[in-house]
Amino acid sequence: MKIIAFCGVDGAGKSTQIQQVKYELEKKGKKVFVSKVNYYPFHRYLNHEVTQYEIRINMAFTFVQHYLELVEELSGKAYDFLLCDRYSLCHLAFAMTYGVENEKIKKLIAIYNIAYKPDLILYFDIPLNVSIKRIYARLEKEADTDETPEILGETIKNYEKLIMEDIFDKVVRIDATLSKEQQTNQIMKTIMESDE
Repeated sequence: MKIIAFCGVDGAGKSTQIQQVKYELEKKGKKVFVSKVNYYPFHRYLNHEVTQYEIRINMAFTFVQHYLELVEELSGKAYDFLLCDRYSLCHLAFAMTYGVENEKIKKLIAIYNIAYKPDLILYFDIPLNVSIKRIYARLEKEADTDETPEILGETIKNYEKLIMEDIFDKVVRIDATLSKEQQTNQIMKTIMESDE
């Protein structure tokens, strides 16, 4: 089973592309599972005595448990692909935005590495202004408290730092300003080439 991670800031189009890619892969006869870790937002209820690092440690172990159990469950069911809406790259970029320092980021990486490494990471590269425009154009939900230009702008920078440091293998940039169809075509081509 190939694990493919869809990464990028809010408004980049990850969720849309996951559903489109799932559809395209299933048309090719592939068995596909989509997953996203739904974290309970503890940080909204805790006082300032709890640090961002402690919150991120909790998230990291929740992530690891989710994917260790899920991959074990799916491995016996002949799935071809596991498409992940966000993965460790995403969580580390946001941890940096919220002030988790470099040495502690290394500790978080060590925890995330307990989980399965993705076979392919698709990074949805999007300018900040386009991301913000899409977020505020959404009809189904209001912008979240961390969907501000300041937070998303810093997170985009942190994605770039992490990618440039070569911590993650097989990162492919997807131009998230392209049309939905063009993005899907690029992703499918990348997946099919990696599957050969």
